[in-house]
Amino acid sequence: MDLELLKNALVRLFHRGFEKEKIQKLFNFLVRETSPQHRLFYPNLLGVRLNFAHQETLKLVIYGVLDGLFEMTWQVFCPQCTAPNFETKSLKNLRLRERCAACGSDYEPHADQNVHVLLALHPRFYDEVINTTDEENPVAEAGVQPLTVLDLIGYPDFREHFTDQAPRLNQAIKIRNVSVMFTDLIRSTEMYEVIGDVQAFLLVNEHFDILFDFILKKYGGVIKTIGDAVMAVFKEPGPAFEAAVDIKKRVDHFLNSKLKNFSSGIKIGLHVGPAVVVNLNENFDLFGATVNKAACLVSHAPLEAIAMSKEFMAQVHHLPETQNTDKITQNTVTLKGIKSEQLIYLYKVR
Repeated sequence: MDLELLKNALVRLFHRGFEKEKIQKLFNFLVRETSPQHRLFYPNLLGVRLNFAHQETLKLVIYGVLDGLFEMTWQVFCPQCTAPNFETKSLKNLRLRERCAACGSDYEPHADQNVHVLLALHPRFYDEVINTTDEENPVAEAGVQPLTVLDLIGYPDFREHFTDQAPRLNQAIKIRNVSVMFTDLIRSTEMYEVIGDVQAFLLVNEHFDILFDFILKKYGGVIKTIGDAVMAVFKEPGPAFEAAVDIKKRVDHFLNSKLKNFSSGIKIGLHVGPAVVVNLNENFDLFGATVNKAACLVSHAPLEAIAMSKEFMAQVHHLPETQNTDKITQNTVTLKGIKSEQLIYLYKVR
């Protein structure tokens, strides 16, 4: 291994804001636990070994690949026998259905379940020619969860630098279960009239910063902004609910401290279910009935509460906050595009 070349590559990570101590741990891991025949490892293993937060691990994957430290591969597993079925450099190569070479089962790749990120130290750091066909199983550790497509597609830096990984225009990658959050500012049109375009624009951007911070801290990702609204996704409903509560409290306080004699706040809607990852405007987006319902829910969120679908509530009812009956009320509403009336739950935050 060319240690000087490796050190020079790691210096670039230092300049990107990674701590010197953690870079040293990364250097030790790469030198001691990888070799020309064992280059492969799962990113979250690095997160555990280096004591990285979730966001730091995502940042390490993205900039490690961009800076030529790592090669990234998508490893697809069979959900029936759990065997790794194949690897691909691009998500564009995924098909709606695959056949497992190990057990013969037909299965579907899911962005939240069985399409994992796999890293390898770049071959340029080795003095010998790498024969990738001789590589054995990746370095792994029991209990360390894999990093999936869904983990990455909502991270802003990934969306900015890896648009070439977005599905083909005629391709969709299924998600088995995803929690979707939509937000919207209350009386935002009036706000522009009252405080002026420039101040309102700056206020909206500051509120985006608050949202992005809380969403990423709870392992979520921002798919897009629409005007002053945000669409975000989470692998699990619990963190989505926690993020929504934190956002509601913080943004409402922020707006009320900035807007004198003008009542505003943020509306939030939460729903959970299957969806599909698609290519829209040359980037990742999510489509499907789950997304549509979450988008409709936000309009039924009152000033003081978060709106949740019945399906979402069923998956967070065990949380201490949702067991407080003084904070939960039910309502029956009509959602655009859905014929039957829908039961929703309102969690009072204020």
